[in-house]
Amino acid sequence: MIKIKNNERTNIKRKIDEMNGLEFENYLHYVFLNLGYKVESTPYSVDFGADLIITKDNIKTVVQAKRHNNPVGVSGIQEILGAKGYYDANEALVVTNNRFTANARKLAKKNNVKLWDRGILFQYIITEEELNILKRKEKNS
Repeated sequence: MIKIKNNERTNIKRKIDEMNGLEFENYLHYVFLNLGYKVESTPYSVDFGADLIITKDNIKTVVQAKRHNNPVGVSGIQEILGAKGYYDANEALVVTNNRFTANARKLAKKNNVKLWDRGILFQYIITEEELNILKRKEKNS
């Protein structure tokens, strides 16, 4: 893993906040590859509530990517719950660059949906250099 300087970390956070939804999904694709997951992207428009399907150690997880300017509400949790059933997944995860409302956290907890808010997401920041390496590796595999 490449060591990230504080000013570079700040720039990457800003870039994430400026991404559109599809760019955020693509970025997460590489974050999960970097974490050792097999990653499959779902169709952009008809995804049945999941943007990514990640697998590691025979555990299939559906991921909903929410690049938002406001906190993610209950609908984000409801969407991923539908996707969990549709894709026969073991786990469900919602990732945002923001935070979750209290009701969203409550619904997620009751249904065992994992949540990555801004704080957790930014623990897994990847640099442009790492991103390019991952893209080349994926292309060559």
